[in-house]
Amino acid sequence: MWPNGWIGTMGNADTAIKGQTASVSECAAGWIARLQSESCSSEDWSRFRAWRAASPEHDATFNTMMNTWDGLDEFAEDPDIMQMRIDAMSLDAANASRPAWLFPLAACLVLMLAGALALAIPSIYASKTGGDIPAVASSSSTAAEGESLAYTQVYSSGVGQLSTVDLPDGSTIELNTDTVVEIDFTPGQRHLNLVRGEAVFEVAHDADRPFVVQAGDRRITALGTIFSVRKTGQEMIVALIEGSIDVEPFEPGARVGSTAGVRLTPGQQARTAGTARDIEVTKVNVDRALSWRTGRLIFDNDRLADAVAEVNRYSERKLVLADPALADMRISGAFTTGSAEKFAAAISVALPVSLDPRRGGSKLLLRKKPAANSTR
Repeated sequence: MWPNGWIGTMGNADTAIKGQTASVSECAAGWIARLQSESCSSEDWSRFRAWRAASPEHDATFNTMMNTWDGLDEFAEDPDIMQMRIDAMSLDAANASRPAWLFPLAACLVLMLAGALALAIPSIYASKTGGDIPAVASSSSTAAEGESLAYTQVYSSGVGQLSTVDLPDGSTIELNTDTVVEIDFTPGQRHLNLVRGEAVFEVAHDADRPFVVQAGDRRITALGTIFSVRKTGQEMIVALIEGSIDVEPFEPGARVGSTAGVRLTPGQQARTAGTARDIEVTKVNVDRALSWRTGRLIFDNDRLADAVAEVNRYSERKLVLADPALADMRISGAFTTGSAEKFAAAISVALPVSLDPRRGGSKLLLRKKPAANSTR
């Protein structure tokens, strides 16, 4: 856990302090201060990962410094520590815009206490690469093991936004539009909860720690594979790209694999709806189902109502079918995500539909085109 209120500042930690070369301990302490700064960027996290991976000494020193930093919580109410906290925040505010490495007071404090605090459990911090909020995780592994065993975080994407997350175990998640995923890794299991939306999970193999995704009342278990999960309301759809996964009902307290489920092979999808325990397994065109990863939506003789619902997931302005008779019209084609208006303009070429010219606000009315006047 980051000690509340501790803010430090630095620029590029892979550069030297003016006039001298920074030691590994100074670099590690500087990174600790930088990574919990409000001005920390995804670029900073990328540079940090590169610095840490460059040498086992970097990794071990950072873990030691993180032990010390975590220990500062015990002294949070000490008047001297509180004053140093205030000074560190003031230093951060004063130097936030300077590009060179500014070795912060918070980092100095970490160095000063490094010899005084001895903690048994190191901490490892990781981040997503494509999102808005740096991720913070705690680990109970040793630096020599190099594993991130304990990790909690919540990732989300906005409407129309796609985001890729790198997890500390080597797995990755691709978040589709308007998606929320909760991460809870423990030494015995990698548990994720898809609160809503859709994501592709590329799982790093670890036979001792099952990778389990919960989506409503269903649970998907994998060891090393690539699959997608979509949760919309009460419906859950799982599509398998590589490897194999088990899909089973989720029952609190039940261990993985103890309830009746199905095992998918590549090219299959499982679908459930509502509270029904039955799982429908069918073949799926994976490229089409996951075309959103390239910013496209592909329809093949789909109902217009279903296509509109899919397009609306990626747009703040929503299409509404003004005439129920439009719902069963059929549509095929590839469309770019992100604009309901562009979709409406494109389909109006092939279908007798058009946007209501009185459109406004967050809703766009899609009406049936009036029949052309007949002539004698």
